[in-house]
Amino acid sequence: MISTMFPGVAVELFYAVSLVLAAYGAGTSALRASGRKAGVISNLACGIVLLAAVGVFLPEKVVSVLMWPLVPLGVWYILPEIKKERKVFAVTTLLMLFTLGAALLPPYEWDEQVYQTALLRYYSESGFFSVKPDNPYSAYPSLPHSFLRYAFSGGGVTLPRLVIWLLSGIIAASFYVKFRDRSKKVTIAVLAAILLSPLSMILTRSFYAELYIVLFAFAGVEVLTEKEQNLQSSVLGGIMAAAACAVKLTGAGVAGALTVLLICRYRSTIFKVSYFIAAFFTALPFFLRVFLATGNPVYPYFSALFGNSPAACEVEKFHRMLGGHYGLDAVTGTLHGWILTALKPEFYDGVCSGWQFPVLFAGALIFVYIVSKKYPEEKIIFLSAAAALLTAYLFWGISSRQSRFLY
Repeated sequence: MISTMFPGVAVELFYAVSLVLAAYGAGTSALRASGRKAGVISNLACGIVLLAAVGVFLPEKVVSVLMWPLVPLGVWYILPEIKKERKVFAVTTLLMLFTLGAALLPPYEWDEQVYQTALLRYYSESGFFSVKPDNPYSAYPSLPHSFLRYAFSGGGVTLPRLVIWLLSGIIAASFYVKFRDRSKKVTIAVLAAILLSPLSMILTRSFYAELYIVLFAFAGVEVLTEKEQNLQSSVLGGIMAAAACAVKLTGAGVAGALTVLLICRYRSTIFKVSYFIAAFFTALPFFLRVFLATGNPVYPYFSALFGNSPAACEVEKFHRMLGGHYGLDAVTGTLHGWILTALKPEFYDGVCSGWQFPVLFAGALIFVYIVSKKYPEEKIIFLSAAAALLTAYLFWGISSRQSRFLY
C-alpha cells in the first residue's frame, strides 16, 4: 500500500504532467473543433471541465485509460506555445523548481487528510466517484476530484499537490503574458506581490481547491472581456462560471462576478441566454451526482427545503457554524475584512493575506475610477470589472469568511 501511495518522484511527476497535458489536449481540440483558437488558460480550463464532466459517472478503470490518447495531443498543441514564449517558459520553470520540494511532501494539511486527498483515496479504492455516507465533503460537487481520478491511482497521494504546483506556474506565466504589453514593470510587480502573499505560499503547494477556482475565474474574465462579443465567448463564460461553482459552493462568488461582467458588457439577449444554458449543462453532471445520492443538489445546505433527514440538517448547521466562525460578523467582517485579513491571521484560520491584498484591492478600485474618467468611451468596461470584483468580495463577506477564499 505504501509503495502505491508514493510511487516515486519520477512517476509522480510523469503522471501529473501527463494529466495536465491530457486536459490541454482535450480543451484545445474541443475549442478548435468549434472554430475557436483560444489562449493557454482557456484551453486548459476547458479541458479540465471536459475531462471532469465525462468522468463523473465512469469507473476509475475507464477514466484511467481515457486520458492517455489525449497526452500526445496536448504535447502537439503546447509545443508551439512554449516555442513562442521560450524565455517565459524557462524563467517560470526555474522559479518553480524552488517550490517543487514542498509540493512533493506527503499531504499533511487538515483539508488534505480529512477531505481532499482522503476522498481521492476512497474513490480510488472503491473504483467509483461515489458519495461516502460518513464524510459530508464527498457530497460536494467536487470537479477537481473527478478530474484527478484520471491519474490518481498511478500518481499516488502527491499527485493532487503536483497538479496544483503545475497549475500555479501556468497561471502565473499566463498572467504575465496577458498583461505585459500594457506595462511590463507593473505586471511583474503585481505578480510578485500575489506570489509572495502567505496565501499563495499555502495554496500553490497543497491540495486546496481554490486554485481551480482561480483558473476558471481567469479563463472566464479572459473570454468575457474580449473586444468582440460573440456567442462562443458567452458560452465559454457560462462554462467557466459553472465550473467555479462545481469546484465547491464557495465558487458561487466567482460565478456571480462573471455573471455581473456578462450583464454589464453584453447587450444581446441571445448571448445572455446562451451563457446561462451553457452554465446549466456544465454544472448538471456534478450536481446531479450529489442529488442522486442525497436528494439535495447543494448538500448539506438547504436540507429542510429538500426534505433531508434531521441528521442532514445537523450537518448543515455544523457547516454554517464552521463558516461563520471565521472573521467578524457578516456586516463588520465585510466592511473591514479586506484589511483585517492582512493584519489578523488569528481571525482567519491562521493565514493572512499579507499587505498585498488590501493594497491591490483598493488600488484596483482607484485605478478603475481614474481610468474611467480619463477614457469615458471605455467607462463601461472598467466599471463592469469593478462591479464584478465587488460582487465576488460581497459573496465572501456573507458566506464563509476564510482568508483563502479571497484568493
